[in-house]
Amino acid sequence: MSHHTDQNEGNPILSDLGATEFFLSLASMQLVDALTVSMRAISEKEDPSGFELYAKRLISHIDLEKLREISTVGSVSLARIELMDAFYINYDREAVSPHDARLLYALESILNRLSKIADTITGEDLPPRADGVERICANLDIEQFRIITGYVDRLMEKSIEPNPWASPGTIACTPGGEWDIRSRFASLVEHLSLVTRLDYTYRVDAKNGVMAVNFLAPQPEDLPVEEAFSGTPKSTVVWKEILDTDREALALEHGFRMALVLAGACFASGLGIHTCYVQMDNQAKPNHSRFMKYEREDYLARLVPLARTLTGTSLRDGRCTTELAPLCIDQPMPQLGSTVRDAQPKDDPRDLPECLRRLLMADKASELEVMEDEDSPYNIRIKELREHFESDPAESAEGLIKLTEEISAACVVAELQSSGAVQTQFCENHLGRLLLPLFEDDPTTRILRAPDALFFAESDLATMYLKSGNYTRALDELHRLLDVSVTSTQAHLLLISALSRLERFDEITEVVKHGLRCAYDRETISYYFYRVAFAYWQLGRIDVALACYSLVPRGEQVSEVADEELRALCQKEGLSGRLDFSQAVEVARAEGIPVPPTEEFSNRIADLAVLLVDNGFFFLAIRCVYCMWRTMGRDELGAINRSLQPGIAHLEYGTY
Repeated sequence: MSHHTDQNEGNPILSDLGATEFFLSLASMQLVDALTVSMRAISEKEDPSGFELYAKRLISHIDLEKLREISTVGSVSLARIELMDAFYINYDREAVSPHDARLLYALESILNRLSKIADTITGEDLPPRADGVERICANLDIEQFRIITGYVDRLMEKSIEPNPWASPGTIACTPGGEWDIRSRFASLVEHLSLVTRLDYTYRVDAKNGVMAVNFLAPQPEDLPVEEAFSGTPKSTVVWKEILDTDREALALEHGFRMALVLAGACFASGLGIHTCYVQMDNQAKPNHSRFMKYEREDYLARLVPLARTLTGTSLRDGRCTTELAPLCIDQPMPQLGSTVRDAQPKDDPRDLPECLRRLLMADKASELEVMEDEDSPYNIRIKELREHFESDPAESAEGLIKLTEEISAACVVAELQSSGAVQTQFCENHLGRLLLPLFEDDPTTRILRAPDALFFAESDLATMYLKSGNYTRALDELHRLLDVSVTSTQAHLLLISALSRLERFDEITEVVKHGLRCAYDRETISYYFYRVAFAYWQLGRIDVALACYSLVPRGEQVSEVADEELRALCQKEGLSGRLDFSQAVEVARAEGIPVPPTEEFSNRIADLAVLLVDNGFFFLAIRCVYCMWRTMGRDELGAINRSLQPGIAHLEYGTY
């Protein structure tokens, strides 16, 4: 976890208040342990600060034993999201129930509120008594909920600024188009510095100027449990618990204010957006979602001024709830846009626009399909042959040879019958198909889909030859396999494995260089660098081997083995250890080893994402945006990815 350092560290006031020590403890151990230790330390202090007392007061409402139970099964960890200037609790959404996720979200709210208090409090005019400082903390706490509508004016101001995601690669999006609006909205919302978790999805119909957003309403447990008042004498503080019914009303008011902000983000995302729908889902009452419809003119003329008057005002009067009530509608939000945008290539007869034809080496969306019917005649024959691998390997091998020859001949005939330049290729997935043009210089070339059985038959043959020790035949098959599936990870790994057995390390380096051009997931990248590091070691290129070992991502399946080999290399060669990342990248690139994500790869994926979204090919666009998200780690891309998913559903905590 990266801890907050902007205003806490080095500030004697905050140090005296214990804020710095509190936040540093969160970065030094497991979250539940850090909280347990902090609570004990504060309790044992003779003179705890007001901030520490308030932190203890808030955290006392969290069931730490339950948190420990959730953390044990749910991989709970704390992160600092600099973009949002907020804490974020990561957890396994499959292992943690929506009910238990509520505890995590409540804790997340507490940590963010404490962080905001630490950022706001100063040493000026602080009362001498700790309980007086505690009261200041309480007032600053509730203020975080009162000021949220101040974001509306800021969003309107940002609407005239350039879109930072207009050109994530080399191609700019269409102004006011689908990518422009979606990326603007994601950027605006992800920059909101909120104290409560905002889980949301959104949909866009740029052509008709309509957006729809749904989000999870804040819950009562996200808000303060107590209020502080002046006692008698005035120097003392009296604490009063907020009734559950009152907290529900406060949470509802905060939810409506959040809806007002999200509507502002919609209108700030594009001048062409004239209508937006906001759906506020409620975890506690799943059948009580609220649907609101906003019109641009009314929003700008009436609701923007309303947001200004609400900023800093108490949640208790429920004014926003009252003002927005007339905007609530009975029916759920509409499905936006044409369903054809969500179609898989196999069900999509549309012609591709010229800009995509060149990038994808295809004329129709249907040509980008990679999936094949498992019950095709060729695949049925593969299944039948596999049933006899163990009992009669010779006959199976003969059958596989005949099958590959038959399919290859059919592919040659198809190529000869084509009017232009063509290539026959097998792709493991749709992203692999989108990446094929990385390995073809002529954009006029078109791709013919190789039957799955050709790939399976040749890989099965190669495996059989390897098992029998016939490495020459195995390599022949594996080279043919890679030629017909240039973006296939499996084809690369099979060839690398075979070359390793033969200790043909110079060839391994070339295969790895080829594979790294289209590698994007950490596991594959780890394996490539692990394999090529050992190859360079055996070739006597110690500097390159050290760099490649240093580039093996941590936490993957081969990471520990790679670290062991690195230690052995350093011991043998008298090296000090792993290079830092920038040094390793410099050495690798000088050797011609691509370091993913390469500029070539990143630009291609980004360009395709923009064009596929703008032209309404969402099924393929999702694959590109998700890949960008995984390689760049930007939350805006995660939001865009969710916005492209078909349909819009009721949200629950722990789900999108």
